[in-house]
Parts: sequence; structure tokens; C-alpha cells
Amino acid sequence: AAAFMSDGNSQSTLINTTITQNEADFGGGLILTGGTATCFNSIFWGNTDVNGENSQIIVQSGSWLGRYNCVENLPDTLDDLGNITLNPLFMNEFGADGQARTGDENFQLLPLSPCIDVADNAVVTTLLGLGGNDRILDDPYTADGSGAVVDMGAYELAFDSNNIYIWNGPSSGGVLENPQNWLPFWKQTTWSNLLFNSIDPMPTQLLDQLAINKLVVSAGNVEIDLVGSLFQLDATSNPIVVGGTDQPSTLRFHGGGTVQTAADVTLFQGEITFEDNIALYAPKIILLDNSYLGFDGVSTSDLINLGGKLEPSGRDVGEFTLNGDLINMEKRNPTGNLVGSIGFDIQGTSQGVNYDALIVFGAADMACSIDLKWGGDYTASAGDTFDLVVADTSSGSPSLVYSSGLPSNL
Repeated sequence: AAAFMSDGNSQSTLINTTITQNEADFGGGLILTGGTATCFNSIFWGNTDVNGENSQIIVQSGSWLGRYNCVENLPDTLDDLGNITLNPLFMNEFGADGQARTGDENFQLLPLSPCIDVADNAVVTTLLGLGGNDRILDDPYTADGSGAVVDMGAYELAFDSNNIYIWNGPSSGGVLENPQNWLPFWKQTTWSNLLFNSIDPMPTQLLDQLAINKLVVSAGNVEIDLVGSLFQLDATSNPIVVGGTDQPSTLRFHGGGTVQTAADVTLFQGEITFEDNIALYAPKIILLDNSYLGFDGVSTSDLINLGGKLEPSGRDVGEFTLNGDLINMEKRNPTGNLVGSIGFDIQGTSQGVNYDALIVFGAADMACSIDLKWGGDYTASAGDTFDLVVADTSSGSPSLVYSSGLPSNL
């Protein structure tokens, strides 16, 4: 069945409800086969059926009245006053394991969510949101100009909760530790969660050892210059989150130094690059569908590629050393994800100098696709050889090899 169904002569009303990540044989959200369904201030997001259909509202017969809702893929025929189709920006949409519907998700709203302070106060019938906050609160960082306005969905955001600080810099040269660069004024504790959300490039600089809880880039292009320092993230799940919204999201660490996380680094759909021979210490790196990891340096972790793209040294030529196992497609067990890929830039015949190299001190499972990108001033000749992957042990074979820029006779 769908998450919510209205049929016959029924009259159903949903107010400040969140329906998400449901799966059914037909339609995962709301199906109307008769009667009337009225929905106000609600969120319908990420619901699917077993065939992958992700229409959130399906009206076969009857009538649907929906206002001030956030609805993924809302058809124009059902649009009405105040409805939006933007990603609601949940606090932790897929939880620690990166998978939907496993019970570790958090569907509270992150600050700067498009669902904050945009709904209809007149229809609210409860005093508290699902998280225990007052049902109608004003968020000082949402420029609605209307005083206290209710949020969409089951939760009401209290702007000073969850130790989340929003980047508002740059001040003093864009220094990451400067409390004046953050809203509210940053208290600099290990429980701090730092949030970047802007389509503008945001260069920052880390001047000393810093320990926080979590770093989130929900939109925009963020560059962090480590200047040889240690950046420690102590969150027990998803210490670095890039992407997850409709806006492009990238995070670039450079300037040498070390990044250390207490939990796995899972890339959902954004882009992370480590440059200038950075050292990363993490239990695992997990690449999911449509994510990108570029790495120049050394990572002490296992790397599991379930549909993302890995490029040693990113979009330049260099070397990525992995102190751990490289696992593709969960050791070739079917997952339903895309096949992961590994890309190599080749501009000469010297390993790590003018062609990329991946060094694995562990087992390398090569059940992936390979993307060879030939370029620079180098012209390949028959008989040239390249040690692209060096590993203690290897298994599996690439299913596809793409070769762009190679002369047609080779």
C-alpha cells in the first residue's frame, strides 16, 4: 500500500505531516482513488514504488487540495498556493549507513531549509512540533519578514538547536576559526556542526588544530586551506556531508595537513577532493551513486565504491595511496547501485608524475569501470605501459574501459 491512501467517499486531512522514504507496489506517497484529500504544511519526499516511480501524489479519482506543501515532482495540475518542489534539506536523510528506510534517519530540518517559515499559521492545530519545539517559531536566518511562521513538515526548527553554525563569512581573511564568520556567534566546541549553504565560492583557511563534530556543505563550492594543520571531526555518523540538495555542492581540502574522522565518510552525491598530499584517517570511505572523490595523498581506511567515481589526484596528475582495501560492488554482490568507476589522467609514462597511480596496501577488487583520459603534450606509442593500480592482492576485472583522447590507431 501507499504511505497514505484516500478512497471512496472519505475526507482526509493532513496538516504538518512528513511522508518520506516509503515504498509500495504502486505509489509510495499519497494515492487518491476517490473522496477528498486536503494537505497543508506537509512534506512528501523520496517515496517510491517497487518500479522506481517517484510521483509523490497520485490522483486516480476524487480531488486533492494542497497548499503550502513541499512535494517532490509535483505536477502542474496539482499545484496551488504556497507549494514548493525544492529539496527539504533534512538533518540526516539517509542516516549513518547511507541507506533509506533503515531506521537511523533524521527528518528534522537543517537551518536554511526552504521549508522553514513558509507555511500557513491559520491551519495549525497543535502547540508543539514532533521534536517538542513550539509549533510556530521565527527563524532569524530566514528572511520572510513575517514574524513567527510555521515550518512545513512534522518538525519545527529552533534556530539555536543542534549546535549548528551557519557560515556567514568571510571576515578576517576567511579564517575558519573566526567566530564572527558564523551565525550564531560560534562557541568553538567539539560538538559544533558547521554548515555551508551558498551557491557562491567560499574559500576558508584553518590556522591551527581544530576539532568539531560535523561539516555539512548543502550547496556551493567550499575550499578549506588546511595550511598543514589537523582538522578533526568527531561525529559518530556522517562527519562530512556534501550534497543532498538540488544545488551543486563541492568540498576541496588543500594545503597539506591531516583530516581525521571518527566515523565513515560517506559521499551521497556531492564532490570531495583532497589535494597537496593530504593525509586522511577514517574507518571507511563509501562512494554512493553519482558521488565523486578526487584524492592526492594518503588515506588510511577501506574504500567502498558503490556507484561513485574515484580519481587519483583529482583532475590533476598524481598519486593516491590507500592503506586499506579497495572494494567495488561489495565484492561483486549485486546491490542495485551503479557500477563504480576509477578515472586516470595519462600525460606521459612516469608513474605519479605524468600519469595517475593508485597504490593499495591491501586487497583491490577491480569489478568496476575504468576511465582513461589521455592528454597534455604526450602522444602514446604502441608498447607503452602504465602501472595504474598497484596492490598487495587483486581480484575481479573491469567490466568497461573508456579511453578518451587516444589516437585512433591505438
